[in-house]
Amino acid sequence: MGPIVAFAFGTLINVVFVVDAGMRIASADPGASDATVAIVFYAVPSTAGLLAVLVVYYADRARAEARLARMRGWIARNNATVITGMLGVVGVFWQ
Repeated sequence: MGPIVAFAFGTLINVVFVVDAGMRIASADPGASDATVAIVFYAVPSTAGLLAVLVVYYADRARAEARLARMRGWIARNNATVITGMLGVVGVFWQ
């Protein structure tokens, strides 16, 4: 799969999750500022993940495969820690 197809696929999946998150936030009937914070908290990191892969790929195509493989390995090794950290942040701000 080429980078453009992969980006399109990732964007499509991201859009599905962002729309779902937006619908869940709206159904909770938060205030405008709470809704904005919740949407930004979800949408910005998820979009930044897609953009980070593209930046790595286009910044140095010759070494992109090795760098992306290292990123994939890091994510696989630290998945539990990343999820725990994210849940910790959510728990701190959950009221």
